[in-house]
Amino acid sequence: MHGYVFLSTGAKATSSPEKYPARQHQIEKLSFVFSACGEDSPEIYVEKCVRVESLKSLPTLRQHLIWAVQNKSKVIIDDFRRIFYKTPFRKRRQLLEELAPFGPVFWEARYEARPLASLQRADLEELMSVDRPIPIEKSPKPDDDRSAKRRRRQTRRARLQSAKSRAAKADQLAGMLSKIRKSLQEKGEKATLKTIAEEANKLELRTAWGGAWSAASVKRMLDRAEELANDT
Repeated sequence: MHGYVFLSTGAKATSSPEKYPARQHQIEKLSFVFSACGEDSPEIYVEKCVRVESLKSLPTLRQHLIWAVQNKSKVIIDDFRRIFYKTPFRKRRQLLEELAPFGPVFWEARYEARPLASLQRADLEELMSVDRPIPIEKSPKPDDDRSAKRRRRQTRRARLQSAKSRAAKADQLAGMLSKIRKSLQEKGEKATLKTIAEEANKLELRTAWGGAWSAASVKRMLDRAEELANDT
């Protein structure tokens, strides 16, 4: 199994293939497929071409497609559209016809890897009409990584601070409900969970979430008050 990296450069481009972001991007995508197939040390070939007129414009690809047929192997590119984008519209159908004999051995990494021979009509129409470069998914820069880590730390601190604030508010409410219960008992009234909730609502005391009190919410707060008393 061979990997094929296609680079299209400007007429005055002088940089070596190693300096092209598209090269690294394609190799990363191909490496994922090779890893899934159990290929530990695949061979990857790079070809540069400004304008594709026919398969003859891509001698490296043609050579390895022939090799793949002879050896019952595969040649994988990250995206078929990459080649067709650099092919004039009037030449694309001709190129597709030239590639057709290699359809079973010429694969792309898109859609969990598939051969050219398996493309449906909609896929072929996409190759015939592609009119924009294949985007490169940029890897995050070190500064971006640091910024992301900084934001995560800030988020954790904010969550901890919010949790502490809610806990302090809950402790305060637990103490106030305990006082209401004690006040009812001193008056000789029944200090049930329901009556405590009713008294708290009459006093316009709200829960930590701004709601009205119920017997269940009062019980949680009184249990909290007892835990605080035991801790002290």
